[in-house]
Amino acid sequence: MSVEEKWSIDKLDGNNYATWKFQMKHLLLAKDLWEHVEGTAEIGNDANAQARAEFAQKSQKAFSTIVLAISTNQLYLVTSCDGQNEAWEVLHANFIRGTLANKPL
Repeated sequence: MSVEEKWSIDKLDGNNYATWKFQMKHLLLAKDLWEHVEGTAEIGNDANAQARAEFAQKSQKAFSTIVLAISTNQLYLVTSCDGQNEAWEVLHANFIRGTLANKPL
């Protein structure tokens, strides 16, 4: 049984961002995809076609993993995103803004 089959997390529903973010980061780490989300994954200029295809596939898998872990009522936040980095940042900006607005002065 693969990691994908064993683990799941609650979908992001608008009320569980802190928990979702923590679990999603660790799910992506377990799938060896986190560096594609945080933007540290690199591919050299001299990489062959297979390496470039694998890099693109991992990036898409990271994006899909994020999207599939979001409740339908929150998907509008990422529907216009071009990739995993942008989706992660959009979610962070949206939910952190809401958290900061709720903090007492």
